[in-house]
Parts: sequence; structure tokens; C-alpha cells
Amino acid sequence: MKLRLPEVSKTEVRQCSGDQKTSPEADFLRGRYGFIRRRNEARLVALDSSSKAFRYGLAYQLRRVAVWWL
Repeated sequence: MKLRLPEVSKTEVRQCSGDQKTSPEADFLRGRYGFIRRRNEARLVALDSSSKAFRYGLAYQLRRVAVWWL
């Protein structure tokens, strides 16, 4: 599952605002959404890595139990 937030370019902001220059608030919001998007992508990578580590650890534990029963 990927969370995608729309990226807004300066051109799009100008078009929506009647071809005026971008305000500092618009620049701040664009940077904020970019930060949130990058942070969410990093969380998904961390979640995938931790699930792989969990599966590996679970498989390791099952192998130890199987050897113990033999």
C-alpha cells in the first residue's frame, strides 16, 4: 500500500492563483506535503523490512523447535 500525496508545482500554483507569483504559504505547503510523502515512503520501507525480519525470526525459531524434537 502506497500513500500518494499530490505534488504541486509552482506553475500549477500560479495557474490556480491567476498567474500570480507563489506566496510563501504556498511554498511552505508544497514543502510540507513533500516532507510528508517522503516520510510515509520511509515508513513503508521500514514496515516491509520489519515484516521480513519477523518472518526470518519466526522461521529460525521453528527450525530450532524442529531440531529439538528430533
